[in-house]
Amino acid sequence: MVMVTVVMVDVVVIVIVVLLMVVVVVVVVVVAVVLIAVVVVVEHMARNFGEGGQSIRPTAVHNWYLIYRPRKVERQSRPRRNLNSERKDRRDTAEHFDRERERESERERERERERKREREREKERERERKRERE
Repeated sequence: MVMVTVVMVDVVVIVIVVLLMVVVVVVVVVVAVVLIAVVVVVEHMARNFGEGGQSIRPTAVHNWYLIYRPRKVERQSRPRRNLNSERKDRRDTAEHFDRERERESERERERERERKREREREKERERERKRERE
């Protein structure tokens, strides 16, 4: 009889603990949903506030939302590839990234050259101004 009572007490304690855990999870989910709803409403209000469609300066919550909102990632639909071409795909991808990196570095070099040319033009203008003053 004592064993049955101990087992029943254990079962009751386990049930209470599980129910408390479920309550905690539900509360966390509700709080998260409410916070998301508040952010969306504040963003909507900030976007639509003002006369004649003029926007106001966004609030701090709106700034937070704009910075941390989830980005939509566009998934590319790719046909199934056979396993034999997987190595080739990896190599192609690596070559693609190498080419892209090379293009980006070339663009950066071109920007640097353009900055140097602009500095030279500015120096030349300064020299011209000095000559005109003299």
